[in-house]
Amino acid sequence: MEMRRKKKQIIEHIADSMLTAAERQVLEMVRSAQNGILQSDIVIKTGYSKVKVHRILKSLEIKGLVRRGRFGITNKVFINA
Repeated sequence: MEMRRKKKQIIEHIADSMLTAAERQVLEMVRSAQNGILQSDIVIKTGYSKVKVHRILKSLEIKGLVRRGRFGITNKVFINA
């Protein structure tokens, strides 16, 4: 179990070092949310435009760090575990 936790920490460290500041900010918001976070809440909390948040999340999805699912008229964002 300890080995798994250490491996996860190493992967997170490597991933974080390859992210832009905006991507790190959004990823940290998603990580801190227990049951995911609404994409619209990310827009409100960061002050970024809807388009910018969409592009950041798309980039994080491509890197395999987050996943999004439809939630009404917005998306709910989760850490890709």
